[in-house]
Amino acid sequence: MSPELYLILHNVLSIISTIVALAMALFLFMNGQKKISGRALSLTMLSIAIFSLSHVIGVNTQDPKVATILFMFNLSMFTIASTNVHAILALVEEDIKKRWMIIFFYITSFVFIIVFLISPNLFLLSSVPKMYFTNYYVPGQFNWMRLAFLFGITLPYLIYILIKAYYDSISEVDRRHYIYALFVIIIGYFIGFIPNFLVYDIAIDPIWGMSFAALLSIPLIYAAIRYELFNVRVVAKQAFSYSIGITIIGGIIILFNYLDSWIISLIPFYSSKATIIISSLLTVIVGILVWKNLRKGDLLRYEFITTITHKFRTPLTGIKWATENLTAMDLPDAAFEQIEYIKNSNSKLVELTDLLMNTSSSEKNLFNYVPVKNNISGEVEHVIQSLARQIQIRKTGLIKEMEPDIFVMCDVARIRFVIQSFIENAIHYTKEGGTIIIKIKKVKNEAVFSVKDTGIGIDKAELPMIFEKFYRTNEARTTDTEGMGIGLFISKEIVKHHKGKMWVESDGIGKGSTFYFSIPTIK
Repeated sequence: MSPELYLILHNVLSIISTIVALAMALFLFMNGQKKISGRALSLTMLSIAIFSLSHVIGVNTQDPKVATILFMFNLSMFTIASTNVHAILALVEEDIKKRWMIIFFYITSFVFIIVFLISPNLFLLSSVPKMYFTNYYVPGQFNWMRLAFLFGITLPYLIYILIKAYYDSISEVDRRHYIYALFVIIIGYFIGFIPNFLVYDIAIDPIWGMSFAALLSIPLIYAAIRYELFNVRVVAKQAFSYSIGITIIGGIIILFNYLDSWIISLIPFYSSKATIIISSLLTVIVGILVWKNLRKGDLLRYEFITTITHKFRTPLTGIKWATENLTAMDLPDAAFEQIEYIKNSNSKLVELTDLLMNTSSSEKNLFNYVPVKNNISGEVEHVIQSLARQIQIRKTGLIKEMEPDIFVMCDVARIRFVIQSFIENAIHYTKEGGTIIIKIKKVKNEAVFSVKDTGIGIDKAELPMIFEKFYRTNEARTTDTEGMGIGLFISKEIVKHHKGKMWVESDGIGKGSTFYFSIPTIK
């Protein structure tokens, strides 16, 4: 191909990468705004978009001084590094423990950016033509620090974080996620390094390096979904529609830019400014439509939870008063036993309603916890005793493997809800004559609770979605028609507030499942 065609191909790939990176930044921010990892990853993609856009404009600029000014936006590489570290630490749930490392990366990035803005010649010298580019980078005396920080410090640290998380995790699901994230990080940084060869006059064409955002868009979005940055069921259909729409709009923008002079030759009164206006309007319209649709889904779910929990309050209060009045009457002992059962069931419903309201309120950070030192082994035994009647009615075998006196700091009522949810699910989804195995043990510095059943099992494709709000498998809906698909979601939020983890394992439909959660222990 001629140099002109190479430049056109390079520009098209760079513009596509910019559009994809901007779309991913918006997509991740709007869907993962309640997750630190989602916000940080969206900032990473925004930084990539800034770099890619400044690069493609700079290499096509005739004036070397203007090109050099545009290339100075390469300083966004420092924010790529710091936000990427933040996102991965949040992903492996180490962001609080390693907050000083996050602060170090942000401060270091900020210092580099300020120093190079004050003394730009230390970062880049005046641009010169290279290969088929009108202008290309000429590194300053300390430009190598950019590569050292991004590829010599950040990349090895990210690899270390993910490998350590892999070996520290006791969840096979999480371990597979960490390996996947490691693969994406290594490939992404490798492809992103390619344009740097020509910076130092090594004649390797940077063309494929500029396609890294487009090439990695699918695996990154997939990883974000698997890591539960947002609700898969609600967003999956939207993601497909948005991807098609953004691709079409991006293609139109690129086409307008490259056919600008041709359009002017056909339509004398057409101005290049019209291309800029049309491109800007299309981008704004797409952004508004995406934002409105995503917000609509969030508001509907919020209103549903708020309404239904308030509706529960009145009948539950009525049941409580009625049982208290019955208790005061002169009734047979058998009747008192049934009344006590109604009171206990009503108390559980009240507790669930409170937790639903707290889940709704957590959107506004009103999810208050009261942690106290508690023997979680004793708490598990207490819950088992309260559910003994249900286990007996279902004729379910029960095996307990419980290590005594494991102490944790926890909100007792909420952890009790999680334990109860696990065991009740096992009871509901295990047929008569089945077996439930309940374990509580200390592994390293964590209390690990698990409930294994011989019930309906879970399809492996549905395992990553099992803790989503309102999500229920087909088998679960058939077996228990009254379930809401909210208990496991609330449970996971509770465990996360205790700096713990929750996961599930199953060999498939009809092969049972094992639910786990772990929280830190204390002496």
